[in-house]
Amino acid sequence: MEKSKNTGNYLHHLIKSLLVSVGIGEIITAVMLSIFAFLMSKWDLPLTVLDILVWIATVSGASAAGYLSGRFLREKGLLYGGLCGVVMVLILLLCGVILSHLTSAGMLTAKLVGILAGSAIGGVLGVNKKQKRIKY
Repeated sequence: MEKSKNTGNYLHHLIKSLLVSVGIGEIITAVMLSIFAFLMSKWDLPLTVLDILVWIATVSGASAAGYLSGRFLREKGLLYGGLCGVVMVLILLLCGVILSHLTSAGMLTAKLVGILAGSAIGGVLGVNKKQKRIKY
């Protein structure tokens, strides 16, 4: 019975860490998109740059989410970072359906691959980050 209690605590910690990581990753994505929108309004950039900037913002947010999940959980960075990426992809698809924003299949595939790869790599980097040691 003790084992199931520990498993429940671990599952709670896992879900909480993933949700916090994805939330922060989405905030980073939104901030980057806002900065890019401001820059596009100030400078006369072509619309073809828009897809690239959106891709950069989403992959950066996904990488941050994966990194944070790796730092919080300190194990299985590829798996948990990838889970953050899957959640972010689902959020992206849900927002696309709600706003009925249709993108090309090529760009959607590039976003999916970028988010999943970025979050998985971020998770591995987060797990492998050395802990700070305090020297007295």
